Amino acid sequence: MMVDRCDRETAALEAVRAGRWPDACEEELRAHVAHCAICSEVVLVAQLLRQEDAAALAQARLPAPGLVWWKAQIRARRAAAERAAAPIALVERLAAACALLSLLGVTIWQWGRVESWWNWFRFLRFKDSLFPAATASLWTPTLAPVLSMFLCLALASFVLYLVLAKE
Repeated sequence: MMVDRCDRETAALEAVRAGRWPDACEEELRAHVAHCAICSEVVLVAQLLRQEDAAALAQARLPAPGLVWWKAQIRARRAAAERAAAPIALVERLAAACALLSLLGVTIWQWGRVESWWNWFRFLRFKDSLFPAATASLWTPTLAPVLSMFLCLALASFVLYLVLAKE
C-alpha cells in the first residue's frame, strides 16, 4: 500500500498545533492546503483532535496537587510498613508451627503420662466430692508436666488464632 505524502504536510500540522491556523499563518500555506487533498485532511483531523483535547481539558476536574501528593505519601508509607512487617509475620507463623509441633512431640513422647492424667481426670469428674479423696493425689509428679502441656496447648491455640485472624 502506497501512502501519499506532501512536503508541506508538516508545516500545516505545525500551524494547527501552534494555534495559528487559519488566521495567523502565511497566505501561501492556506492556498496550498485548499488545493492539496493530503494537507486538507491533515488539517481537518488535527483541528478535530485539538477541539476534542480542549473539550476534555475543560471537563476534567483534577484534584488538588497537595491532596494527590498526600495520598501518594500515605500509600508509600503503608507499602513500606507492609514490607517491613512481612518477615515478622512469617516468623510468627513459624513460631506457632514450631510450638504446635513441639507440643505434639511432647504429647506423643509422654503419652503414658497423658493417658494416666486423662484417666485420673475422668475419675475425678464422676466422683461425688473432689476434695476428700482427690487432694492427696492431686499434685502427683505426673500432673505438673501434663498440666503444663495443657497450658502450652491452650497458649498455642490462642497464638495460632491471633496469627490466622490477621489474614
